[in-house]
Amino acid sequence: MSGKEAKNKTNNVWQQNQIVWWKGRSIDRQSQDFENLIRKAYIALYQQNEVFSKALSSTKGLKLYHSRGEQNSYKTILTEKEFCGILTYVRDSIK
Repeated sequence: MSGKEAKNKTNNVWQQNQIVWWKGRSIDRQSQDFENLIRKAYIALYQQNEVFSKALSSTKGLKLYHSRGEQNSYKTILTEKEFCGILTYVRDSIK
């Protein structure tokens, strides 16, 4: 499923209660568990997708910026800062 398709299938109920679901388990969007889950997902993507891995690795030594999106974590699944922080963590942690 593409990102656009996924977005079209979601609703904003999670914004009211800040609960997201993964494999039948509720996770507080503002929790460390949520951040850990997203990090694991991006680590898996990095390890399993050569195109993503090469593209992210090519940014080594650079600061990542994302100019679109929401800055309020209560309104978005990942803020610009969280997204870039996770990508930087993955890039700099995986050898």
